[in-house]
Amino acid sequence: MKISPKIKTTFLYSLGIIIGFMVSSCKSNEKQDFFELKGTVNNDLPGYIYLKYGSKSDSSLVTSKTFYFKGKAEYPIAANLTFGPISSMDAPFYLENTSIDMDINVDQREYKGYDVNFIKVNDISGTKTNLMQTDFEVFKTKYSDTKEWRSKLFLKIDSITKLYPKHHYSADLVSEFVNDSTIDIKQVKILYKNLDSLNPSKFSMEYIRRIIEPLREIHVGNTIIDFKLPNKDAITINTTDYRGSMLLIDFWASWCAPCRKQNVVLSDIYKSYQDKNFKVLGVSFDTNYEKWISALEDDKLEWDNVVELDGMMSKIGASYNITFLPSNVLFDENGVIIAVDISMEDLKNILEESTQQSSKPFNKKSVLN
Repeated sequence: MKISPKIKTTFLYSLGIIIGFMVSSCKSNEKQDFFELKGTVNNDLPGYIYLKYGSKSDSSLVTSKTFYFKGKAEYPIAANLTFGPISSMDAPFYLENTSIDMDINVDQREYKGYDVNFIKVNDISGTKTNLMQTDFEVFKTKYSDTKEWRSKLFLKIDSITKLYPKHHYSADLVSEFVNDSTIDIKQVKILYKNLDSLNPSKFSMEYIRRIIEPLREIHVGNTIIDFKLPNKDAITINTTDYRGSMLLIDFWASWCAPCRKQNVVLSDIYKSYQDKNFKVLGVSFDTNYEKWISALEDDKLEWDNVVELDGMMSKIGASYNITFLPSNVLFDENGVIIAVDISMEDLKNILEESTQQSSKPFNKKSVLN
């Protein structure tokens, strides 16, 4: 019997994945209770490279284009590498208590006015999760440009979440596609139910939940959800104190490059209208207090700023259904929403018209239509 090249290739690939899982299983029998991450950088990278996973972080001095990390992972957990003040990694990788080999490339390019170190993983091996990721990427390459993509994608992720309901990667995969138009909200709810409620990927689980079960829809005409948080001087800032002024609540973070770029524009607007009944309250999604303070000083932010230090798990963020940064909500003098995620140009137009018509009823529709 002759085997077609296509079937033969598929068979060999599947066999490779199976053998890979078998090899990983054999290694896991050794019960290594720590991970070793050995990395190679393809270009010169002077200084330290940083590893962040969960609430933990570590650093390693790059020597002769190599770096090394050692630690413990309670479960397969998503991790990121960073280098320099601002960096971006093409995709997270996963740490497991095993020996991991990684090859990366770091390319510094300008992005929206900032020098950003873009980190790309060329190759990684040593974990079961990596095999799962590789399998999914091969699947995506095969079907993403076909008419079957919508149905195939749901069935693939459905299979993964059923097989590995407690795995960090399963929740992260659903989170990745939760806003993708190829998967509708009903399918997202099915995938969410497949996942174990105690899945360790807390951010992904919370993110999915916010999408399918928002605490409250944030729309123009809704009233403000009041809250109070401390500023950098430990003074409690309460949103009720802003009644009588137009208020922009700006959600941002020190690590968010677009947020930092927008701070420059917002600063100019604030200086022009702060004496014309306009206030700004910055709500940071930072988890590191020192980096938040440093960003406040570097960007010379003159308006009130508060922080929870809970990152994207922020309770205030959840109450306003914030799923990306930067985000903002604009309120009138009575605490009623005028606009959601308004551009800086539209914000300036609203403030200008409000100033010109200060003696007349403010026509919200005229500047938003």
